[in-house]
Amino acid sequence: MPVTIHLKFEGDLATLLQRSDRAQPVTRHFPAWTRVQTIIESCGVPPVEVDLIVVDGQPAGFDTFICDDAHITLLPPHLAPSVFVEHRLQPPHADRFVADGRLGNLTRNLRLLGLDVAYNLNATVEELLQTMTTQGRALLTRERALLTRGEVEAGYCPRSAAAEEQTLEVVRRFQVELQPYTRCLRCNGLLHAVEVPTISELSVTVPKNQQGDIRRCATCQHLYSSGTQARQLETTIRRGLSG
Repeated sequence: MPVTIHLKFEGDLATLLQRSDRAQPVTRHFPAWTRVQTIIESCGVPPVEVDLIVVDGQPAGFDTFICDDAHITLLPPHLAPSVFVEHRLQPPHADRFVADGRLGNLTRNLRLLGLDVAYNLNATVEELLQTMTTQGRALLTRERALLTRGEVEAGYCPRSAAAEEQTLEVVRRFQVELQPYTRCLRCNGLLHAVEVPTISELSVTVPKNQQGDIRRCATCQHLYSSGTQARQLETTIRRGLSG
């Protein structure tokens, strides 16, 4: 016998729904004893985006079976309240990421802020998932179907199409520590300070006020003459977090 499920998607989870479903609540009909995860995925929302499930006022998990009519509330990580802490479903933090080929500008911004982001413009889906799994990275992708893959334990779908807003979203979601001007924009390697007098290969004129701020990538040896852009982005992101 079918049961009627009323779902309320809190916060920006609603933006992952089809436009016709964004008026809350979303009503679905399922056979009795349907898993909560199946119900969530039927709405197009990847489970990794849901941090707390409340069924008729009580916390639940993805493997909970719904056997009667029910009201289900779903909350994203940054909106989950201080109650039901032990029933949270997602890791609150991540410090290593892999981004799909469509997120090049986001990758650049995150590296500017010092985050460890693996990126290959031409990576296949299987290569992305392999990098994610073998290196323990959270997956960043705008392909929501990719986030429903069973091997994805942590991930996020940026809502905005604008790189700066995407950056703010990722920093807020994973509560990352910002360390601007510490990552190479080209290869993701770590930057180390070098003395100006030892840099004979520096092909640009370095202003005097930046001559103590030269860094070299330990991996590809690329040189950077200033961290101004990274620190400006950090200021913008911190302002967004406090706004």
